[in-house]
Amino acid sequence: MALGDSGQDVLFAEVKWSTKKVGIDIYQQLKDKSQSVAENYRRRQYALFSRSGFTAAMKKLAREEKVLLIHGETRV
Repeated sequence: MALGDSGQDVLFAEVKWSTKKVGIDIYQQLKDKSQSVAENYRRRQYALFSRSGFTAAMKKLAREEKVLLIHGETRV
C-alpha cells in the first residue's frame, strides 16, 4: 500500500513471484483486503506484479478497471 502526496489517493499492490500466471482471483483478493483500510481515500488504484505474467481474463479486466499490470520488468 502506498499513499499519494495529497493523502487522498492510495495504491494497493500485490506481488506474485511464482510460475503460475496471475488471474482474476488474486486481483479480487487484493480488492477484498483493501476494504479493511479506511474508506476516506478519494481514489483507489490497484497494481499487480507477476513473474510469470497474467491470464487473458485478468488482462481484459485490467483494461476495463485500469489495473496496472507489471510482468517481470515489462508493463502490460
